[in-house]
Amino acid sequence: MKTPTHHIIETFVKIDKQHSQLWEKALKEVETVKIVKTTDPRLKGIAATLKRIHAKEKECYLNSIGCVMRNHEIEYVEGYLEVEGVPIEHAWNCWNGIHFDLTEEKLGTQSKYPHRKIMKCPGREALQFAMLNFQSGPYLFDWLDKK
Repeated sequence: MKTPTHHIIETFVKIDKQHSQLWEKALKEVETVKIVKTTDPRLKGIAATLKRIHAKEKECYLNSIGCVMRNHEIEYVEGYLEVEGVPIEHAWNCWNGIHFDLTEEKLGTQSKYPHRKIMKCPGREALQFAMLNFQSGPYLFDWLDKK
């Protein structure tokens, strides 16, 4: 089933000629993931790390890279959050296959909107992207270019 995220990326393939090959790669990676609250018992192994992070609204890239800075076992994830059917670029985290979103949790909209993953990379790789780009995200094109 095609989602709004699929449709927007298909549009980018057509209109962004400079990056159309990267967008085509992105389209193949789109996957819907389930987000859990950070209080989920399956995240007990990283509970201490999560308590030390003070997520801020509208800072998903910073919040997500902050997680991997504190614990390299946590993975960095980028994709889209579909708010009322509108895809918005977004970042969150994953640990042991369990996806969680500090930013969305901060806003209190947990599990209300679908998350469409495109990239998921180890924390250390995300930190390398951060150092190369001098920013907390996004790193999607860097990741797709390496793929």
